[in-house]
Amino acid sequence: ETGVREVYDLNADPGEQDDRAAADPARADDLERKMLAHWKALGHDLTKRTWKVGFNPVYPSQEKKK
Repeated sequence: ETGVREVYDLNADPGEQDDRAAADPARADDLERKMLAHWKALGHDLTKRTWKVGFNPVYPSQEKKK
């Protein structure tokens, strides 16, 4: 949402306290490429969409009723 990448080793850091993206940018690039390719293969090209920061309802039950 913010455009900042975060990479965590969930086995060693389940609380997501140690962001590894800056320490290993090649790994972050590889993971980002694989994630985007996965979503594109499912029919969702995330690079073609603008993402607004904040809550984006996925299901009608999550929408705020007026």
